Parts: sequence; structure tokens; C-alpha cells
Amino acid sequence: MENKMISVLIPVYNVENYIERCLNCVINQTYNNIEILLVWQPSGDKTLDILKEYHKKDNRIRIIEQLIPDVSTARNTLIKESKGEIICFIDSDDMISNNFVEILYKKMCDEGADIVTTQIFAFKNINQINKELLEKNKNNSVYDNTNFIKLAFTGKLGSYTGVVQGKLYNRELFNDIAFPQNRLSEDNATIYKIYWNAKRIISLDSALYYYQSERSDSIMHKKNNIEQLFEASYMNRLEQFDFFLNRSQILLGISAYNILTERMRLIGNGSLLSINNNIVAKIENKKFYYLKNALINKNDLKIKIISILCVLYPNMMYKVWLKRKSLKYKNEWRRK
Repeated sequence: MENKMISVLIPVYNVENYIERCLNCVINQTYNNIEILLVWQPSGDKTLDILKEYHKKDNRIRIIEQLIPDVSTARNTLIKESKGEIICFIDSDDMISNNFVEILYKKMCDEGADIVTTQIFAFKNINQINKELLEKNKNNSVYDNTNFIKLAFTGKLGSYTGVVQGKLYNRELFNDIAFPQNRLSEDNATIYKIYWNAKRIISLDSALYYYQSERSDSIMHKKNNIEQLFEASYMNRLEQFDFFLNRSQILLGISAYNILTERMRLIGNGSLLSINNNIVAKIENKKFYYLKNALINKNDLKIKIISILCVLYPNMMYKVWLKRKSLKYKNEWRRK
């Protein structure tokens, strides 16, 4: 196994209560040849002071100050300024296993993979993390890009596939790819393009990344961002469809299916009127066009039936979706 430098990329904003535990698990990685690159965005707390103290302790840490708080801009800066051939992203309120980098990098080298991903464990309280249990299984599944995206788009691999955290990437996968600025849910707007650039993707069964859930002061949980989340989610779906238009017929059909299910959710909870009028018009004027693409492609019968029902009976399907969602997340000890 080559001893390549691996860049650990961390956007930092308003995390004085979390950043120390994040940095501790990074600087104590069993794989030592890493750089720890931080983009700090002003938040009025003591986060920057903490970063500077850690920089004094560990010369692998570099701090970049960014005046505008935008996670996409931060991630784009981190990629540009990083020096490693391999990169990974960590959110500054999350944690990773101390052998996260070593395990994923070894698997990447052994399997000749472009991406290695671990499961993500969502916790409310740090005491819920049982590392021995979460790291127990070391099995892995191997995919090409089309099959991985297909399973990810149809929800068969779990929601960890929709975020950039918890993975090692060959840096070259990000050539000509940038996170969209000033958009929430920026992961979903970008990750499928990165998967598409990969030839071989490995998914580990073990959970080596620990996600801080239900943090009330995070950007994603602010009430005034709900409408932006709805709009961003639909924009992402529309862009996915356009991306695969001349690339993959099967993924185009699944993208159309996802547009129709997203429309169902927006109609069901009354959020369609909160979306930009131009986007609403595109949704409603082309719903049968998207349905056609969901039906003519080589998708399974379930996808085709759900697509039809979402177009004809969105309110009924929304109630069904809510019921399934409540059952799916009933167990608090879930993996994200």
C-alpha cells in the first residue's frame, strides 16, 4: 500500500461546542500522512480561537478564512487548496473512527477503487456511539458507477449515498465539478456527478462515520430555510434528469421517477406554492413527459406503477409515503 497524502477537508461554521471532538478524532488517525484543511467562516463564536490552538499543536492543520458563510464555497475552496491525491470530507460537528482513513484507504488500494464509502451512524448523544459494534463487520460490496447510482437513486443503499461525507475519493473525480453556491442540499446537487466519474465504488458494511443528528442550531434545521430546502430539492432532481439525458437511459428513467415522487411530496404537504414559479411551471407542464421517461426505460414494474400513481393521485401517495417513513425511522438506533 502506497503512503499517499490524504487531504481531510472540513468546512467550519458556528461549531465551538463540537469542533474539538471532531479535530481530536482526525489528528489521532492511525494513518498519519494526512493534511487537515479547514475553511473557517465567521459565526461570532470562539471557533476560530479553538482552530488556532489546534494549529499550534499539529502542523498538519491549515486554516483558511472565508468571509462569506456558504458551505459550497467552502468545499470548493477546500478542494482547490488541498494537496492530497486522495480527499475526504468531514463536517465539523461530526466524528470519525480513529482508523477511518486507514481502513478506507487500504480498501481503495486493494480493490483499485475510485471511491470507498462507509456507512454513517446518526447519533443524538455521543454516548450512543458503540464503536466496537459499528466497526464489527468489514464486508464490502463492489459496484460500477451505473449500478451504484441506480441503487442510490431508488433508495436501496441508504441515505449515506446522498452526502459527500464518510468517503474517500480519488481527487481527479472532482475535475470540472463544483458544488453550487448559495444552495441548501448541495450534496445532492453534486454527489451523483462524482459517482458517474468513478469506475469502481466500494461500500463497506461497517459504520466508521458518526453524524450529529438533530442539532437545533445547524443551518439545515433553521425554520426560515424550509422553503429553500424544498426548492433546492426539486432543482436537484431536475438537474439530475438533465445530466443523464445523453449519458444513461436507465438513470434518466429513474431520475424522472424521482421528479414525480418529489412532486408528490410537495403537493401532499402543500409546499408546491412555496417554490419559484418558473420551477413550478416546469414541473406541471412536463409531468407527463417525465412520466413517459419513467415508463419507457428498463425500470422495474414497481417504479413504473409508483410513477403513474404519483402523477394521478399525489395526495393519496403522500399519505402512503408518510406512513412508510414513520415505520422506517421508528427505530432510534438507525444508520443514516
